Amino acid sequence: MTGIDPGTTGVAEGQKPHGGLPWPNGFGRVGWGGPMPPPGHGPHRYFFHLYALSEPLALHDRPGVEDVHRALKGRELASGTLIGTYRR
Repeated sequence: MTGIDPGTTGVAEGQKPHGGLPWPNGFGRVGWGGPMPPPGHGPHRYFFHLYALSEPLALHDRPGVEDVHRALKGRELASGTLIGTYRR
């Protein structure tokens, strides 16, 4: 998701943040797909990256993660990462 309003302080479950533009996920669909490690495979790690940028990104209609990374290069003011684990 890109374009989240800098004044956003929280997001209700199931909602998108003000100004946020959702893009296709790793499953090729827009939205959260959730973790899906194989049953009995042990815990898997999931990385969530957040970047504060100096200006909005100009992206084509269906950018992939590499397109987003290229577009944000040199525009980062700050960043953070949350790592979650999940197993079935």
